[in-house]
Amino acid sequence: MRNEVYSLNDRYFLWKGEYGGNIKYWLFDTKKGKIFKLNETSFTMLSLFDGTRTIEEILCVLMDMYDVHREQLENDLYNLVKSWLKLGVLVCSNKGGKYDGAKGKESV
Repeated sequence: MRNEVYSLNDRYFLWKGEYGGNIKYWLFDTKKGKIFKLNETSFTMLSLFDGTRTIEEILCVLMDMYDVHREQLENDLYNLVKSWLKLGVLVCSNKGGKYDGAKGKESV
């Protein structure tokens, strides 16, 4: 998983904006019309999945941003990626393949 490249599924988009004097973070599912409220950390993590960085590179960026032990961050990030893949929020960008979270495998 360390060298995999993922991106946000085309049906989702991230939004950060001010509302009522507070910064809000959202993930929109344009296909199902669902809106998910995110915290700043989840928003930051998801925004790094741009289809150009490996998980290892994202991990390094996050290590520079947060004061946390590498093992803990790596474990948390891998668990989040697995969940986001299963939900279809992220797709695999390697070799043009897409991750099928329902089947737990990549297809080309």
